[in-house]
Amino acid sequence: TNIATVPWLTDDVYGDGSLLYPGEKYGINGPCGSIRLEACRDGVEDFELITMFANTLGKDKAMEFVNKVTTSGTEYSRDSENFNSVRIEMGNALEAALDK
Repeated sequence: TNIATVPWLTDDVYGDGSLLYPGEKYGINGPCGSIRLEACRDGVEDFELITMFANTLGKDKAMEFVNKVTTSGTEYSRDSENFNSVRIEMGNALEAALDK
């Protein structure tokens, strides 16, 4: 019923790492996932896609796609459309390779 995971700090704690919120406020009977949880899920799904791609088409080919969105752990594209188009490209290439 309370989203604050560290209520002893202040009543207005935001960004405290909560992954779930009470859904009643939004007409959901149960917990509601946070944007932070969605970002975690996206990261896991991206890792799975890259791993499947590398195992099927090779690490060098996978890195060609990875390099379209990042050059290091701290330098990366913030363009969500770029991320989505690279995901789609990778998925299509992986699907074509698996259909052979």
